[in-house]
Amino acid sequence: MVQDVGKKRKLSITEASSSISENGTAPITNPSPLPRLNLDILLYLIRFLDEDDRTANGLHLIQTCRSLYSAGIPILVRDSRLALDIYAGRARSHLSSFCDFFEFDSGSRCRYIRNLSIITSPNDWPRYDRKRYRGVLSRLGPVLAQCTNLRSIALGNNATLLCALIPNFRTVFASLSSLRYVEMHSLDNPGLLRYTNMAGKILRSICSPVVSVTVNNGTSTDPGCEEDVLEIDGALGHLSTSLEVMHVGHFVLEDHVVVVYPNMKVLVIEQTSISDIRTEHLVRRFPFLEHLSFGSLTDEENDMIMDLWEMELRNPLEDARTVNIFTQRQHCKWKSLDSVRGDICVLYGLALMCPVRQLILLSWFDGNPYDIPMWHSIMRDCTPTAINLGVDMSYFRPEQLELLVYPGTNNLTHLDLELAFFDAKFKEQVFITNLTALLQSVPLTYLDLKLTFEPPKRVHHFIHDIDMNTFSAQWLAHLPPLPFICNLATSIRTLRYLGVSKKLDLVALGVDTETVPKLSKTFWEITRTERDSGQTISLRQLSKEAKKDVKIREKMVDAECLKSARHD
Repeated sequence: MVQDVGKKRKLSITEASSSISENGTAPITNPSPLPRLNLDILLYLIRFLDEDDRTANGLHLIQTCRSLYSAGIPILVRDSRLALDIYAGRARSHLSSFCDFFEFDSGSRCRYIRNLSIITSPNDWPRYDRKRYRGVLSRLGPVLAQCTNLRSIALGNNATLLCALIPNFRTVFASLSSLRYVEMHSLDNPGLLRYTNMAGKILRSICSPVVSVTVNNGTSTDPGCEEDVLEIDGALGHLSTSLEVMHVGHFVLEDHVVVVYPNMKVLVIEQTSISDIRTEHLVRRFPFLEHLSFGSLTDEENDMIMDLWEMELRNPLEDARTVNIFTQRQHCKWKSLDSVRGDICVLYGLALMCPVRQLILLSWFDGNPYDIPMWHSIMRDCTPTAINLGVDMSYFRPEQLELLVYPGTNNLTHLDLELAFFDAKFKEQVFITNLTALLQSVPLTYLDLKLTFEPPKRVHHFIHDIDMNTFSAQWLAHLPPLPFICNLATSIRTLRYLGVSKKLDLVALGVDTETVPKLSKTFWEITRTERDSGQTISLRQLSKEAKKDVKIREKMVDAECLKSARHD
């Protein structure tokens, strides 16, 4: 009986090709009893080799006999990874080995690749000399063109630039008829500006019905350089009917051309500027969007907004909000938006005048006097049933917790609340009193608390002399104690599920957090029984799998309530 079979892992072809002889076959050495097993069983074993040793063990296994070698290659190359170490000077040899391996037998091995990732060293190459790489790049193009069953391609670091240097790269990418998932990371290098926006050029050459695109297009830090901005309609307009997921860095939308993406469900925009906060532009292009995520504004824009507010002057964020409210009142609003994620300033400026199921706040409440008014406006705009937010209790008084829910909110059922107690002390009864005041007016059924604590001051002096693994586990086990959970479950009368996670913040102490338990988690189901003497509760601790099932069920219930609210 075979035990301890590991997870599947992508094969590094540069490592694999080193074990293949010049004629493209593997040397047959050291016969083993494995070939006595049924061939189907051996092929099944290849799929579940240990993740860290799959390359070596997989090659050793298939080299035990010719039949297994022939049958095992399609399995091992299904998920292929080409890693190019530019700084070590082996990039050309790795590229050459990759091409040697897949050119064997007239390139028949190429058709077995389903998922391909190409990763280079970060930052710049040694000037990307076309002459230096011309020979091997001219071979890489035909190899990629023969990957007729390729479904996903990921180009990491500067691999996007590498592919753009392939002769006739537009023809190569146009031939990938089975491609459905594209991920590319553009360069962030002022010295190579003549190669900017290569991601857009590659995307324009793709002809297959791609459903998901991720473009992390970097921006130059050189003041004299223009940003590598992705013009969405120009780069992806020809894929508008098939795209369902779009994840972009910095983008621009043209006003004079509006391309509609009728099947787009998920939109993630990492880098946001005030000029990008135009709800009308997004609604017109993505009318049936379900999940929207915005990155934070730049530090300069945030500082400018706060300065203008302090001087009681109108700022661009207020202007954006005014425009967005006006356009949405003209019936230009989302009808199927399920969740929204973003910085508090961005969400305030968007002014989404439609109900959503989940609202995820990226920025933390840290004592900024303008945060609470903006947050109340956001809650009025979206009327969410579930919210995720964080509070730094060093700047937030316990009695201010009551302000986190807008007065009059009557549909909030789920709350994921992360609280950091750094310079502030955790006082159990004070905390419960104020949290109860926060939630007494809402029908909350699901509460997930994440509490972060700073280690005691006495630990700072002998941090390197103790076993932090043991200390962390013991210290967290008693803070907060189990009676705290019982008190919380009793105080919030509508609560059915309660999760409590605790962790120590060890980064500032220079501790390797990988060796220390990050979280102490518990999740409880609350059962309430009405008796003559009053209501009694019982707690049952649930497993991680049970917690996932609960979240899925509760999400479905909230989704149905959201549909009803929209119809009303």
